[in-house]
Amino acid sequence: MQPRKISPFFLLIVVVLSSLPPVSSHSTESNKVNREGFDQSSFLSSANEYNYYPNISAVNVSAVKEHVSFFSGLGTRATGYPSNIEAAEHILEKFSLSGLKNVTYDEFSVADCLGYGANITVLETGETITLHPILPNLVVPSTTPPEGITGRLIYAGTGTIREFDRKEVNGSIVLLEWNSESNWLNAARLGAKAVIFLPTKPKEIAFSLYASATFSARSPSPIAKCLWDAPLNFPRFYVEGSVAAALNQMIGEIVRLVSTHRWTKVTGRNVVGFVEGWERPDGIIVLSSYYDSYSEAPTSAPGAQEALGISTLLELARILAKPENKPPLTIMFIAFGGHHQGLEGARSFVNEHFYPAQNLTKREIGARIWRLYNLDSSTGTNLTFVTEDGNSYQGASGGRAFYLRPLSEPTYEDLLHNYLDELNIQTGKAYGAYLKLGYRPETDQWLATHSAAANVMSTKIFTYDHEPFKILPTPPYVYTVTTLYDRRPYFRTPFDTIEKVNWENLQTQLECTYALLLRSLIEWKRIETYKPDKVSRPGFEEPFAEFYYPWYGKTEMRVACGVIYGKVAMWDEDVAFWKVLNRTDLGDLPNPLVFFKGTRSLHRQFLFAEDDGSFTVAGISHSYYNPV
Repeated sequence: MQPRKISPFFLLIVVVLSSLPPVSSHSTESNKVNREGFDQSSFLSSANEYNYYPNISAVNVSAVKEHVSFFSGLGTRATGYPSNIEAAEHILEKFSLSGLKNVTYDEFSVADCLGYGANITVLETGETITLHPILPNLVVPSTTPPEGITGRLIYAGTGTIREFDRKEVNGSIVLLEWNSESNWLNAARLGAKAVIFLPTKPKEIAFSLYASATFSARSPSPIAKCLWDAPLNFPRFYVEGSVAAALNQMIGEIVRLVSTHRWTKVTGRNVVGFVEGWERPDGIIVLSSYYDSYSEAPTSAPGAQEALGISTLLELARILAKPENKPPLTIMFIAFGGHHQGLEGARSFVNEHFYPAQNLTKREIGARIWRLYNLDSSTGTNLTFVTEDGNSYQGASGGRAFYLRPLSEPTYEDLLHNYLDELNIQTGKAYGAYLKLGYRPETDQWLATHSAAANVMSTKIFTYDHEPFKILPTPPYVYTVTTLYDRRPYFRTPFDTIEKVNWENLQTQLECTYALLLRSLIEWKRIETYKPDKVSRPGFEEPFAEFYYPWYGKTEMRVACGVIYGKVAMWDEDVAFWKVLNRTDLGDLPNPLVFFKGTRSLHRQFLFAEDDGSFTVAGISHSYYNPV
């Protein structure tokens, strides 16, 4: 069996774990250059050594902060809402102003549960306060009848049984603290009609586990505000801090709560643009990030930390589009939408740009992609983590990791270790990073059942937009550049605000990332010829017959991206068989909502059936069909 032949197109940005002790500082003023100017000649010092200072000087955290301020100021960027469209338009405009070519939208359809307004009113005074619906319990939204629901407003603290003592819970509407774990279920058990969550108190951490980074993780969180696997009809809401005090004044009053929260088919958008390479324009490296935000109350999702990736991408687009900075290979910038809808934007891109896609123009672009670097930073630490793992397809377990990625990947790892060592020596700093580009059977046997990500992202698991590319039969090299050891306590909460961003940590991460990435752009030819001389590993130079994970589409699977075709049907007792439901059968009802759950805890997709009852679930990892 022959390994996949890779054209010498481009290198990914990679960073590696360094335990080097800090080296002595030295004067760097003579090496610094203008922030915006770094043509190729500026990278070589008089000693013909690579000069990292132009790369580091290109980092402009103030500009990143401006972008984050805009995105988080939208209130929410959740797919389907007007502010999501505004975010996409902003990206399109910035790509165009930076000088990117062929800037356009790639649209896709996705189903999500949208809020169309929710409020609570004191019947006696008529005072009304806006609420934000919490995510559905599986498919059941936080909605009410048109006339709303009425009950007495009571407060039950963190929702323990003791805190409900001597309160008339049956028929009430309950106020709970945000950090009340899953005790909202106690209110439901005791007969409450709905729950409203209050914001956290000043300096209180709003920890949202989202998903536990364990081998056996199969559900998002034991403290979530919704049930991901049970369709419990029990409305839940969040009230923002600006009006929470007024709601507290309503305790004991009879109130009416009205909410419209329903599943809707909406249009998402990927934003795409190009910088053509000067030496090998036929080769493409993708730089990407997602731009939407989300929380357990999606209409209140500022997503400041979530905006760091897209904000960095906009800065890289501005820098690399300058004529003096033009890279040797073509750069394709992609701002993915639909991240929180099962990576729908990335899956749509893969479905439209790789065989057997019908659009030959897009397929030609897909065939030219060599590498993809996805940006997904946070600022809980200043350490960088580059991973090919993920938790939508591969899962926290790492799966059958003893199957090797191409042997050149550990070679790249060694090369970039050298880059990082040189960077630290030249700058007198100790940039910290961890990189795992491939798996060596001599040293990585533990990864046969555990992933690198699960051991360095200790409290949460995340999905990354590079993952749908990994299920291609011969995928490009794809990674996400993220942050090491960051538990992201405010991720997917209404409290992910800009004042919680640690800009100093971001500065350090971006300096490390820019240094290695921009060098990789210039020295891309070195990747094909590099031989590791830093580390000697027995057997490392020996060729291997198998280079890919099974889910990379190698021979035993004989399939590429999986697709499920189905029809929605109802059992017909008269004929003792299934009757497919079509538009005529449904009358005034909407088309059926289809829920697909993969083998990984975070691989979840919702879609509407067509008028004839049919549906298609595309972008499925064919490891689900693994006969082994």
